[in-house]
Amino acid sequence: MAAQQLEFLRELTASIEKPAELAYLSAVVAKQKNLPAEAILKYLNEALEAHFARMRGLAFNMAYLKLINPDLVLKIVREYLLFAPQEVQLYSKLKIYRIAFAGAIKTFY
Repeated sequence: MAAQQLEFLRELTASIEKPAELAYLSAVVAKQKNLPAEAILKYLNEALEAHFARMRGLAFNMAYLKLINPDLVLKIVREYLLFAPQEVQLYSKLKIYRIAFAGAIKTFY
């Protein structure tokens, strides 16, 4: 039932900007359906992109703080952490992750 409702919402928002909440909920439903990790991560990436795209160009003020929606960001991060490795095996891998994460943050601001 939830999957059908999300599909309906996706059809409604196909011609406009996709809300971050819709992409996040799609990831949750994909996880419940036991879809591959790549599909779930694709939805989570879409959720982050859509969420931070709304805040591009805004100054740090009350409007920015209202749009940041920390609850949604924490939910997305918790889902990401389910797919994170349990431990880093080499220092060089940690350095690569750090560089990739810094690059991802730069694209949002």
